Amino acid sequence: MILPPGTPAGLIGGCQFAAANGGVSALSAQLTGLDTSCNKLSNYPGLFPAVDGTNGNKFSTGLTSTNKIYSGLGKVDYHISDKHSVSATYFISPGSGILNDAPAAQTNALWMTNQYARSQAFSGSWTWTPNSTWVNEARVGYSHYYQVFKSQDSNQDPANFNFKGTTYHLYTGQTNPLYGGFPGITIQGFSGILGAGWPKTVGPDGVLQVLDHVSYLHGKHAFKFGGEILSNRSTSNVTANTKGPIRFGNAAVGLQKFFNGVPNRAVTLTGDLVRHISAGGYAAFVQDDWRVTQRLTLNLGVRYEIDGVEKERDDLFANFDPSRGLVQVGGAIPSPYHADHNNFGPRVGFAWDIFGNGKTVLRAGSGILYEQLSFDVFNGIGNAFGLRTNPTGAALYATSACPTGVTPAAAVCQIPSPGNIGVTNISFTGAALTSQTTPGAIAYDWINNGPSQSLYSFSPACGDGNVPLPSGFKPPQCSALMVDPNLRTPYVTDYSVDIQRAITNNISLNVGYVGNHGTKLVGVVDINQPQLVGGFSPGWGNPAVAGTPAALCLASAPAYNACSPSNAAEQAARPFNGKFPYLKFIEKMGNIDSSNYNSLQATLTVRNYHGLTLNTGYTYSHALGYASDPDPRRLVDKCHRATLHWVTLGSQRRDH
Repeated sequence: MILPPGTPAGLIGGCQFAAANGGVSALSAQLTGLDTSCNKLSNYPGLFPAVDGTNGNKFSTGLTSTNKIYSGLGKVDYHISDKHSVSATYFISPGSGILNDAPAAQTNALWMTNQYARSQAFSGSWTWTPNSTWVNEARVGYSHYYQVFKSQDSNQDPANFNFKGTTYHLYTGQTNPLYGGFPGITIQGFSGILGAGWPKTVGPDGVLQVLDHVSYLHGKHAFKFGGEILSNRSTSNVTANTKGPIRFGNAAVGLQKFFNGVPNRAVTLTGDLVRHISAGGYAAFVQDDWRVTQRLTLNLGVRYEIDGVEKERDDLFANFDPSRGLVQVGGAIPSPYHADHNNFGPRVGFAWDIFGNGKTVLRAGSGILYEQLSFDVFNGIGNAFGLRTNPTGAALYATSACPTGVTPAAAVCQIPSPGNIGVTNISFTGAALTSQTTPGAIAYDWINNGPSQSLYSFSPACGDGNVPLPSGFKPPQCSALMVDPNLRTPYVTDYSVDIQRAITNNISLNVGYVGNHGTKLVGVVDINQPQLVGGFSPGWGNPAVAGTPAALCLASAPAYNACSPSNAAEQAARPFNGKFPYLKFIEKMGNIDSSNYNSLQATLTVRNYHGLTLNTGYTYSHALGYASDPDPRRLVDKCHRATLHWVTLGSQRRDH
């Protein structure tokens, strides 16, 4: 452990330092195998690894991962006649493992990840060739996937947690058996983590695709047209923070704060996260490869796509409307966003044999490709945020709802809930986190933890932080996701031009330009972030004005022990605080991002030249933009890339 200068080392030293600076909480002492006077008990060091402090905060558990995968593949091809042939393929791959997700932080095998996955895929095709000019190909494919992540202790209740023969009691308040296991406890200054995250269940997922493509030769034209149908279905229980992870800090006094029982971070995700999601997609295309002359070929085509709006079987999706607040599908809105029916993707290209001898060919092409947004774009942000977690069914409280002159109380200050999604995603701050005298505050609940005083309230509730429930808990603000109801399908325009030269019969050189531009890419921005007040952060205020947090902080120099922003001032400066005081972060997802990529690419190919086969390439490129992904605003760029692959007669392949 890292302790303040001059303090004894190790857990006992940290306990003694805390005892002289605020006191030792019974729960913290219990988890370390100490009594509140910092004396060792028979189970010392409790849940902690054996770290005596003589080597800082370093420890070694020797935990290793194990994993096994079994795969099988079956394939049948049957040539019925000269006009008909069919084929079918089946693949299955189950696997499981016990994984050390964080080698530098995992402290015990009990908190390693127990992972199981099973993937299956089936495909079938029928090809019909009625004559030399027509070919019809029909295909069907289905993939099935299931994966679950859980901690090894997922069948244990933290209230009666068995660890190395000793039973520990941490009453988190979580009673849903799906979210069992000890919550993650982080102490800044200590590199390990007690407890674990998860669970996460993906699937069973099913993807069905049916398509039919027809090819037709006519004179100088090679036509191809067809259609596709896609059906996606997923049952998931993707979570984060359902166990109620908690952190104590900062790095200098993290251990002291742990023994004091005063955290600096606590988050919860409450409610049932199981969702049954589905979406459909449709596409049709037509293309023509037209051999205009012996030296010139044109490639023309257009594709039309519809990416269906996601649905939840029980309408457990909701959005945020700036004028109405939280609105749920099946009630205030028919769907979370409107479908985009304008997805036409033209494509054009040509190949020109410049000298007519087949040695020098100029090619160019361009096309528009539409993105198919995955389910996790709208529902998997941080495994905890999305349409599925907008808290329409949570109890809502605000002092603005209280009758005039009435003391705030839950019975008289409640706002009607607009739906039935009983989920809340709460990050505790301010007094709701650190107060040691207010029931319902995390520090109070840690210090007084017991069967009748759980660490968290897992009953979904959102508030402005000022309305007490009968238990004394004052629900803090929740967060919400807003998807632009007029969201458009993102697309990328690809374009390229290159020239290929056959130097000899065995050696060719290709040099070209390749680029693309991403349009209407999906990004996220908080539309409820506090606005500047007089040009200054509202939580700190103007340092030149007496009494502001900034002025008080500067006045406390050189100790700077009075440096805390005003949470109330920050909340008051949020644009939607007046209308929806029970909401904190309102993340708006829309078509706000873009990207572009430009590159010069060169490839030298050698085929069996005196026994040498070689392929080498170099790319000079520049990318600007942001990834269209649940983790938005990730800048991606890699300027130089070179590859080299060669095989010599009688030798093995070499790759660099």
